[in-house]
Amino acid sequence: MMFDAGQAQDIPARSRRPLLFTQFVAFAVGHGREL
Repeated sequence: MMFDAGQAQDIPARSRRPLLFTQFVAFAVGHGREL
């Protein structure tokens, strides 16, 4: 992932969803949008 585990833990709980969503989009695009 582009984000470090420690960096992710420093992010407030309310900001985790957008971050996870961004990671999910990056993951899907990286895998050719197989989903």
